[in-house]
Amino acid sequence: MCVVGGGPAGATVSRRLAQLGYRVCLIERQDGSRQPAAEALPSSIRGPLEQLDLWEGLEQVGYLRCDRMRARWRDEAASQQDNAAIIVDRTLFDRFLIEAARKAGVTVLCPARARRPAFVDERWVIPIDARDARALVVEAQFLVDAMGRRGGCRPAGAPTIALCGRWQGKVSSSPAEMCIDAGEHAWFWAAPLSHDSATAQVFIHPQSYTRRGAADCATLYRTLLDQSRLAREFLRGLSLADIRIRDATFRVDNETVTPNSIKVGDRAFAMDPLSSQGVQAAIRSGLQASAVIHTILRRADLEAALEFYRATLQGAVKVHDRHASEVYASQALYTSSFWQSRSSTRSLDEKKPAASIRISDNPELMLSQNARLIALPVIEGDEIRRRTALTHPGLERPVAWLGGVPLGTVLSAIGSKRPAASILAEWSGQTTPAQAHALLDWMIAREILVNA
Repeated sequence: MCVVGGGPAGATVSRRLAQLGYRVCLIERQDGSRQPAAEALPSSIRGPLEQLDLWEGLEQVGYLRCDRMRARWRDEAASQQDNAAIIVDRTLFDRFLIEAARKAGVTVLCPARARRPAFVDERWVIPIDARDARALVVEAQFLVDAMGRRGGCRPAGAPTIALCGRWQGKVSSSPAEMCIDAGEHAWFWAAPLSHDSATAQVFIHPQSYTRRGAADCATLYRTLLDQSRLAREFLRGLSLADIRIRDATFRVDNETVTPNSIKVGDRAFAMDPLSSQGVQAAIRSGLQASAVIHTILRRADLEAALEFYRATLQGAVKVHDRHASEVYASQALYTSSFWQSRSSTRSLDEKKPAASIRISDNPELMLSQNARLIALPVIEGDEIRRRTALTHPGLERPVAWLGGVPLGTVLSAIGSKRPAASILAEWSGQTTPAQAHALLDWMIAREILVNA
């Protein structure tokens, strides 16, 4: 197995495959000596890190917990919001994941550069330029492309770049607090990295940068930051240490998996940074890809494995696109083309009326005509298998389990119609009464179960 790229997705799939007994070679071109770069991880990152047995080890990396965010987005007056997040130095975080892969038995070539691979006689041949100038060749049965945004997948959203500045000095925000601000042709994000350093990032259309030229990057960066009242207040008393420029365009690749290769993380689907979900999505991508690869190499259900990965990616892209565009549309201070090109045209105030069914009245319920049970590829253990799943217009994607309960099993018992009390009694035999009640509430609210 050869994995090209040691970011969160590449390191994750490498570690997981090694744990499953495969020989894995991970090739990473960066040596971990880059300048620190901040990343906000949602508190839900704990789930995938625990799945990798790495949550406790995160203490080694060091992180800053932020539970508050100041936002100037819908109104001129800044509002304070609860927004639990973990601020990490991406250089240290990525190094932590690579070392975790190494400890699992992965052979790590770093720094090393992979040249264009060739598929010859049912095997991948990957020429490698290593640190000591040796010319190496790695041969592998399966290739994982985890090269990130530099892999070149197509834009799916408005072109965006990020000017990322690192600032030094005493950070006065206590407790730790992030800020997000809107400008006429940009948006801003700032957060502490530690007690003596912080980051401030400006997200703009690339034309705003190319008009000024790379040599004038620092001037442009400072000029843009001056437009953000929250950023100015946050950075007061700090000095700019360095600036980096990176692509921040929402990107999607159309060809993500074959019987002998797969693309993971940002190489398959690079999120808009407004979501703050990119690292978590990359780790989940690596976990999903490891199950797909394991299924393929065990010569199990190849078609199910390919279908699962493609459908999961398409579903994630659709959900992300809608959520990101709605957040952009919720910005109410500016109406420039920068915002219009990123915003949803759907009314944010459109809300479907809540279902009027009351379980306490013991109504007779039936499965909605819009609901269907289908055979869907899902992850079960370490492999992809087909299981019964529910599809419905009220769901963002098909669902096979909810709270560990197989939906196909519980719904098949309803028949043509059945009283709510009877449904609860049967479901309580398969799970707890409280969970059975929550499951019924969930289905009624989404009009999966309706009045008979």
